[in-house]
Amino acid sequence: MAKDHSKEDRLSRTGGAPLMVAIAIAILGVLGILIVDYHLWKPKAQPAVIASYNTTDEAARAAGARVAPTEPRL
Repeated sequence: MAKDHSKEDRLSRTGGAPLMVAIAIAILGVLGILIVDYHLWKPKAQPAVIASYNTTDEAARAAGARVAPTEPRL
């Protein structure tokens, strides 16, 4: 009877490093997408009832900016 070497070949096979690198890159990519999509580093926007200023105009004037309308184009 012939010996079955297929099991021994699978156990002694090397070269799994590229596969491990690809898996690590895939995991880091998924984590990066989750962080970017869910904005984990940014504070949540406040509704107008809680915010100090209701309009951009009010916030700009409070910061000391001069708010003027744009000149119309011909």
